[in-house]
Amino acid sequence: MQRFMLITSFLFSGFCLAIDESQEPPLEYILEIDGHSQALQLGETVSISGSYDNPKVKLNASATRAFSYGSVYFEYPASFVWKADIDGINDRSWVLSGNDCKISYYILPDEITIEEFAKAVAAEFGEGATRITDIQRSLGENNYKGKLLFVKIADVNINLEMYSLQTGDISRLLVFQDSPSEHRAISQETENALKLIAESFVDLGPMGVSEKESS
Repeated sequence: MQRFMLITSFLFSGFCLAIDESQEPPLEYILEIDGHSQALQLGETVSISGSYDNPKVKLNASATRAFSYGSVYFEYPASFVWKADIDGINDRSWVLSGNDCKISYYILPDEITIEEFAKAVAAEFGEGATRITDIQRSLGENNYKGKLLFVKIADVNINLEMYSLQTGDISRLLVFQDSPSEHRAISQETENALKLIAESFVDLGPMGVSEKESS
């Protein structure tokens, strides 16, 4: 129910007053009273129905936060470090960082294809960028085709999945960066984060119109 309310709020946010997209999404808590759960945020007052006689009460912090900026909604690990750079409606970026996993979402003022973006990123790594291949991933109801860049710097492996969301006169780019160990194709942290994102992902498109497929 709480997730439904969050997504509903996101769907109608385009008709509301502007929000500060530089602010980290609030951490939610779950208050359990004799087995009954109530979601709430820090400092929020809630009404709890029913009566209790010496109840057992437990407060848990949610394991996830809900990203709902730039016409995109998804849930991600609450422990990830937040960074936002907002410089106008068509020049925005967010980076959510764990230990091995990094999620980046860019809104850029110019049209750029995923091929151009991948080549530009590869150029930044220089000789460390070993190859670029095609990749495809399902996020929510959408199926995205993108590019996978393999990078090796010294003994560190870095894999970057890059996807272009449906665009108009702007570019919306979603990047998943992983630093797996030598013996794994993908780190456990990134695997868990991608599963969480895929199950919760909603894309309204650049103008708030949902798209079923983007390539």
